[in-house]
Amino acid sequence: MTNTTKEKDYLTQEERKAAGMHLYFGGRDYGWEKYVEKKHFVLTNPEAIKDFSVMSLAADFRGTGHSEWEVLLAIWMLEAARKAVEENCECDVSQVFNAHLLASPKHDGEDYRRLTPEDIWNHLNRFFIVEEESDTFCKITAKM
Repeated sequence: MTNTTKEKDYLTQEERKAAGMHLYFGGRDYGWEKYVEKKHFVLTNPEAIKDFSVMSLAADFRGTGHSEWEVLLAIWMLEAARKAVEENCECDVSQVFNAHLLASPKHDGEDYRRLTPEDIWNHLNRFFIVEEESDTFCKITAKM
């Protein structure tokens, strides 16, 4: 039997279209390594970011060196926040902070460009206050 259930989409059609156009016309030069969760991240106040649009949050996240990465991080963050608010559940943003993002090399013979979980945290941590942290868990609050 085939599973035909579809997970709810927490982005608007307009947001999906804008993000899709950016990812497509931005060169379709993005990817990621297989997801491995090394640390569980919980956002304590998802209502603080749920009303951002994908592209406005991606603009806030700029500076990674690759705009497609910023759009992906914004999509994942907003989907988690909106789901948590709507379902009144824990806001798991682990996907954002455990991702290994890739882009093509700038020059022939070079390795793929990478944005590691450490790079992501170092880039985005200015938007968050760490409330509690261990080797396997981090509870954060948005300052946005």
